[in-house]
Amino acid sequence: MEPWMANDEWNKMGCGGTKSEFDCVSQLGQAQANQAFVTHWSTWTTKDDIAKIKSYGINTIRIPVGYWMREDLVFSDSEHFPQGGLKYLEQICGWASDAG
Repeated sequence: MEPWMANDEWNKMGCGGTKSEFDCVSQLGQAQANQAFVTHWSTWTTKDDIAKIKSYGINTIRIPVGYWMREDLVFSDSEHFPQGGLKYLEQICGWASDAG
């Protein structure tokens, strides 16, 4: 997620004035940024959204993902990225799979 994708949502998360997830986490601090991103991930796309997408005959969704979703690949002492996103990615993939 970055401001060019959804500027209003980015600002609502408290990331206004930053250009990347890294910058947002650096600005907010890890704990506050994690909470902002958890709120975003848990509300931005819902199971009902997936059903609506399917009802339009669309069978593909695109989700931008950075390597930092795999937290074991991140050097937490120098790479500041939101934590906890992989479970939400797995959730939305499950919803999409269930919807066909």
